Amino acid sequence: MANAPGGHPAAVASWDADAAAFFARCGLPPPARLRCDDYARRRFPGLNVRPVPVQGFCSYTLLAGPDAVLQFRPARHRLDADVLGRARAVYGDWVPATEPLGPLGSGEPGPDPGSDLHVYEMARLPGVPLSELGPADEALARDLATFFARGFHRAVTASDPALAAHKGRIGRSLGARLLVLHAGLPSRFRAEASAALRALPAVEALPWALTHGDLVPGNVMVRTAGSPRLAGLLDWAEAEFLPFGVGLYGVDELLADAGARAAFWAELAARIPELAADARLRATVEAARRLGVLLWHGFAFDDGSLDRVVEVGRDDGEIRRLDRLLLGRDTSPSPSPSLSPSRSPSPPGSPQRTSGLAAVLRQAWLYAASVLWECLRGCSRFVSAAFGSGYRRALTRS
Repeated sequence: MANAPGGHPAAVASWDADAAAFFARCGLPPPARLRCDDYARRRFPGLNVRPVPVQGFCSYTLLAGPDAVLQFRPARHRLDADVLGRARAVYGDWVPATEPLGPLGSGEPGPDPGSDLHVYEMARLPGVPLSELGPADEALARDLATFFARGFHRAVTASDPALAAHKGRIGRSLGARLLVLHAGLPSRFRAEASAALRALPAVEALPWALTHGDLVPGNVMVRTAGSPRLAGLLDWAEAEFLPFGVGLYGVDELLADAGARAAFWAELAARIPELAADARLRATVEAARRLGVLLWHGFAFDDGSLDRVVEVGRDDGEIRRLDRLLLGRDTSPSPSPSLSPSRSPSPPGSPQRTSGLAAVLRQAWLYAASVLWECLRGCSRFVSAAFGSGYRRALTRS
């Protein structure tokens, strides 16, 4: 086993339990973890190799000395090297340099527990996670605004023929997912889903920015020398191109302080002058942000399936976030969710994976919604072309 991190025995036991839970979720025997640890020691001889204090839901991560990180991920959660390269091109050193090393044990003889795991070496970002510091201050809020502005200025325009090839799983199914949410969320959220559907054509016409898919305090690294400053973002596994504004879904949770939120929006407007000058653009970006909240908290993670609408009694934490972020209702019985470490799996006692039949039915429903959405869009384009600008003006007034 890799050298355990220092700390209180109870904390070390908790970290060890997190790592053990990852291998159990992956259906891997204990020797798989030993093989990961041995791989790390052989790759970094002489360095202190130890698990990170907080393990992610989709990976097993080790620190090697002061500068390197080694991460093991199952095939279903492997990183996209092309997306990582694009993220580095857009956001620079705010994205850790990552080198894919291939499947664990590839090319080695003998039994191979953990062969489903893919290995990545990463540069270690300086600082500590925001989840260990508390809510962001105004200086960090301005850094986050600069991060988002960089994504806007290096986005792909909606008219670019190459955009279709850049779209990922969520970007290709925005309309279908909204139809599914409209049908499946508690009734008090249907007006939000309807508004998002009406705004979707304008939202999809925005520039498409490379969007981080897990914007939570545990993935935001902060330099702590002097005033806290953004060091970078971890975990780009769910990143993809989405309309600018969708990625702002996490801003309110990162910035619990009203002053920090005001500083964020002021800095964003200063760095994207179009936002200050164009009220319609501001409204569309806000519609995109609310769409992001619906998508992020309206679908359960379920080990990355992202096809089940959250359910009362099973996903109450996500439903409370929808209440607070969309309806302004704070119904949470626990401390502020702004410090939640990551998108959470189902609560204790709930199955992490539902039956194969249920998963197939959800995928079929999502596919049917995709077909329905494309039919609706096709009909809209036909009617618009047939009746011209008068129809479009009437539709806008309605």
